[in-house]
Amino acid sequence: MTRDELQAKLSAKAVHPSLYCLDGLARRNECYCVVHAGNAWKVVYIERAEPSDIATGLTESQAYDFVYEQFRKAFKWTE
Repeated sequence: MTRDELQAKLSAKAVHPSLYCLDGLARRNECYCVVHAGNAWKVVYIERAEPSDIATGLTESQAYDFVYEQFRKAFKWTE
């Protein structure tokens, strides 16, 4: 999916914007971040001010899909 599609889906599901950042690493806790890393993309989760790579070597679309999937699982969405 695209960045705009992800933002629209998360907004429609009332996911608070503080729970994700699509512009690199955020300076907040409990946040999924989409990061452009060289020729690839990765997803980083920040917990207690400690960033952890949770998916690497992705395309941009795969990174956005991955973030959506994390929220889908956490909130138990059926779609």
